[in-house]
Amino acid sequence: MQWQNNIIGQGLYRDIVSIYNIKSPDRLEKLLLFIADNNGRDFNMKTIADTIGCDNETVSAYLSYLCKAYMAIVLSNFSPNAGKALRKKKTLYVLDNGIANAMLRLPEVSDARAGHIVEGICAGNALAACENNLWALHYWRHKGVEVDLVIDRKTDILPIEVKYRANATQTSLAAFRQAFPALNIPVSIVITKDYLAREQDTLCIPFWLAR
Repeated sequence: MQWQNNIIGQGLYRDIVSIYNIKSPDRLEKLLLFIADNNGRDFNMKTIADTIGCDNETVSAYLSYLCKAYMAIVLSNFSPNAGKALRKKKTLYVLDNGIANAMLRLPEVSDARAGHIVEGICAGNALAACENNLWALHYWRHKGVEVDLVIDRKTDILPIEVKYRANATQTSLAAFRQAFPALNIPVSIVITKDYLAREQDTLCIPFWLAR
């Protein structure tokens, strides 16, 4: 496990802890472990604060450090109403899968874990595109349905679902369109394992081709 400790130490302690002079690095490590173990799930600050043993302000600060270091990403729930978006839960990803796997001490990558890894990579790629073009990146979840990534390109909206499995036909993209009929959504994207097709207003693109 020495290589795992080296990955965590070099990525976490050498950079973030020293730059921001963090007094409780164990809490930062617990936070990153929480994110890695809950990749792509929604959360609230209190849940994380209770888990790692600190207050909401500390969690918020630590999350900002991880995001600035491009080790994690925090997405707000998409809504045309900015106030509603701020009040809803957020979702988070670890962007460095090497660190995430080291934190989780995984001996091998299962199919389920592979799906989480691909989703995190897609989130990182979407973030890069948004930063280059001054777009906004969100997710969307409502009444049990969700869209992994929602890119607000100012003039239109691009919803993206990551379905890294053989059957990629069941998505929430139709529900998203129905929830926002007034928005301009020219196309939707499904990132699949190996399926390539165009189905009306949805593009199904294999992950290896989309990168």
